[in-house]
Amino acid sequence: MSSEPTHSPTSDYLLELIQSSPAAKNRPRLLVTLLMILAALFAVIVAGSYAITSSRESEYLTHISRLVREQIGTRMHSLSQELVRATGSTIDATKLRPGDRMRELFEDYHELLEISRLNAEGVVQSSVPNPFIFGEITRRPNSRLRPHSMRFFKQGQSDFAVVFSEPYRIENKLGGPFIDIFIPNTNPAVTYIARLSVQEITKHTDIPHLGLNRFAYFTLNGVPMAEHPLAETPRLHTVAAPVPPFPLTTELVMATPLSSFLTSKFFVWALILFIALLGSLLVTLAVMITGKNRKEDMLESRILVQKTLNEAFTDGITVTSMTGRILYANNAFAAMTGYSVNELQGMRPPFKFWPPEAYEQLSKEFNELERLKIKEGIPKDLSYQAIRNDGTRFDCRVERRPMFDASGRLLGILFIHMDDTAKNRAEASLKRAQESFERAISTMDAAVSVLAHPNDSPQILFANKRYTDNFGDGPEGHLRIAAKMHDLPPSEQSNGEVFDDQTGHWLYVKARTIGWIDGESAELLTITDISERRKAALLLEEQFKKAEQSARLIMIGETASSIAHEINQPLAAIQNYASAAQMLNHNNKLNEASADEAFSKILRQTQRMRQIVQVMRSSAKRSEPHMQATNVADLVDGAMELALITARKLKMKINVSCPKDIPKVLCDSVLIEQVLLNLLRNAMEASVPTGAKSVQLHIEESADSMIIFKVIDHGIGLSDEVLANLFTPFFSTKSSGMGIGLNICRSIAETHHGRITAANNPDGGATLTLTLQSAKGALQSSFGMN
Repeated sequence: MSSEPTHSPTSDYLLELIQSSPAAKNRPRLLVTLLMILAALFAVIVAGSYAITSSRESEYLTHISRLVREQIGTRMHSLSQELVRATGSTIDATKLRPGDRMRELFEDYHELLEISRLNAEGVVQSSVPNPFIFGEITRRPNSRLRPHSMRFFKQGQSDFAVVFSEPYRIENKLGGPFIDIFIPNTNPAVTYIARLSVQEITKHTDIPHLGLNRFAYFTLNGVPMAEHPLAETPRLHTVAAPVPPFPLTTELVMATPLSSFLTSKFFVWALILFIALLGSLLVTLAVMITGKNRKEDMLESRILVQKTLNEAFTDGITVTSMTGRILYANNAFAAMTGYSVNELQGMRPPFKFWPPEAYEQLSKEFNELERLKIKEGIPKDLSYQAIRNDGTRFDCRVERRPMFDASGRLLGILFIHMDDTAKNRAEASLKRAQESFERAISTMDAAVSVLAHPNDSPQILFANKRYTDNFGDGPEGHLRIAAKMHDLPPSEQSNGEVFDDQTGHWLYVKARTIGWIDGESAELLTITDISERRKAALLLEEQFKKAEQSARLIMIGETASSIAHEINQPLAAIQNYASAAQMLNHNNKLNEASADEAFSKILRQTQRMRQIVQVMRSSAKRSEPHMQATNVADLVDGAMELALITARKLKMKINVSCPKDIPKVLCDSVLIEQVLLNLLRNAMEASVPTGAKSVQLHIEESADSMIIFKVIDHGIGLSDEVLANLFTPFFSTKSSGMGIGLNICRSIAETHHGRITAANNPDGGATLTLTLQSAKGALQSSFGMN
């Protein structure tokens, strides 16, 4: 390494491509661009020069126009004053004769063609022509003014002032166009009119710098009134403005042709030459750009270095020659190793960022580059611990890719360096977490399994010991339990109980979809054997049924004495009716009507005893619910048969409020009558301590087709503890109670898809509410479910 090895032609060529200056590559293109810029600059200078010249010409023409207008205005004002004085000295009131003063006017003002005297109606009385101009007199005695001139004639009469007319022409008359001056007179019946030649007016402007190419003419409403040889020039620069004392519709136009440069042949040929030069430069530039782009595309397709790789990758990039010398390094690799780009470029193996203990191994890997020539670009990864400039280490993974030119010649090697330190740490942490998770799962009492691809090539990703002991190592057990979970209702498919026919056990299963380590989704099952718990639940249910039956019998025993008292009453009535009938018969007073009345009363009392006995038998007999549409009034009557026995015993009243049109309810009438009886009895017993004498049974229909039974008492109410445990089995506030009455009532209500709730009243006491479906609502729910 003491002597610099000779660079191979391949290495030098790649170094030249990498380190060549973009300015050197683009020098021809820059030259053509510079020529185009110079040509454009020349055009700008020419155009600017013309614009400046044109602006100066415009300013000078405006100045000349102002001077000409001032001269014409001054001359016309002077002429009008002279005419006033000359016409005012005329003695003859009907004829106008030339005097010395008029001759002086005609001699001094050649634009003055003639002077005419008019009467008040605009009729010419006499005319005096300019003797210095040879021409026919245009206004003859006794001729009238033209309509054009009459308008200004009347204006002069009304204003009693000198008035100038607009320019006008007369057919077949020389010297036009003309302008008239109307001069008022102290005699209102006389007016003088002088005719002026417009061409002569413009000829007698004394402007020394007007020049040959500048001329003036008058316009009326923008229409030229005088001809000029240069007026036919296609490109003129003009300045127009009114000339007092002429009317505002009359303007003086100063005109001059545009610069001869724009109309000369030199400019035309110069413009053609410039366009040709610019076109040739553009074609040359397009050809050079096309060729350059083709070369750049070929180069960029083989070596993605410098700008492209430097900006596109956050990983470190280096390019080495076949001898191992680093020809290029990006900023990301410089930041990764702590060395500057200049320090990295030119390094040779063993590199400073290699660990000393791995020199031999890395050198061996580096020498395998010769094999890459044969493998035609197959990348090969290499991992090692690199050393930064400050001595710290990081996990470095390197991808190596050979770089070939279009002919297949190997130019060098492209290295992609990636810092895998954070990635490796994360993988190690994830692995430790996975191991902890597996250990925790393995100690669970439940069987746990994770299945990948449950619908296609299923594979067990994880299973704890309890799963393998019960279901084996394969996915069959998982799939069998998952299939049973899919058969459950949708609300139970994530948490439900299933029976496994193969093991004969009841299982509680939780199913979840989770993300596995590789990022793919998997199905997690947690399976708990609940067979023993289910047996205990069944046993408890059986015991509860027995307790329920016992409670039913106890309830019957508690009411037996009251029922005997109730039976005695109809028996006594029967005895009285029979004795009365017998006495009437002995006295021969028993007729057919009296006998029929006595027998009817006896039959009603026997029917009442039969109903009391039937209710007692139905209450004592436990059977499956027989659901049918039942009138609410019938339910209330059935419950009141036995509830009134307790009411009379406790000397209380039961106030019932029930709408006549309330719908039927779908229920087992015997069970619901038992629930209402139990609620009414509890309400009456709860009202005894407060001395209340009545309870209420209120029935109504809700908006969702539910029938609501409210049993309202006026007792001491329910404490929070009682409310929390009111429907708990074997919980009772009575010293002799079993605590299963309300629990049984709730079970009956839930069997009917209803519910029982309890709440305290604001003014004391409590309300127990039984809610059941109406027959119509039950039918609608059935159709909706189907």
